[in-house]
Amino acid sequence: MERSLAVELVADDVYLPAFREYCARHRFCFAEEHYLPTLLSVLGWTRNANRTLTYVDWRRGGSHPRTHGARDATEALIREIRAGGAGGGGHNCTGYGDGASGFCYLFARKFAKDTLEPLLRLAPKVMGFG
Repeated sequence: MERSLAVELVADDVYLPAFREYCARHRFCFAEEHYLPTLLSVLGWTRNANRTLTYVDWRRGGSHPRTHGARDATEALIREIRAGGAGGGGHNCTGYGDGASGFCYLFARKFAKDTLEPLLRLAPKVMGFG
């Protein structure tokens, strides 16, 4: 998101009250998942990168994404995430300034504590460092 769009977002006094009113009547309401994307769309989606930087696996359905455990922390999972997410597909993600990148995500979420050690062991091989 460019700076001028971020300033508009912080200065919003029109949509935030409407969002708060809506959330007061609904059980599930998350600012980072509902308010921010909606406001960005209203204010000027073309000034935003129009993509997520965070991998989340929603394939199981429901209101929460999958939490990966130690058994899931495999080279195949890391390659899937780096190639474009759930189901693979080898997407060629577009970054800021329309620059193509072979990597779609900078972050991944919903990993249990027991995945730390397996992921640290995999990092040198899968990510090419260490």
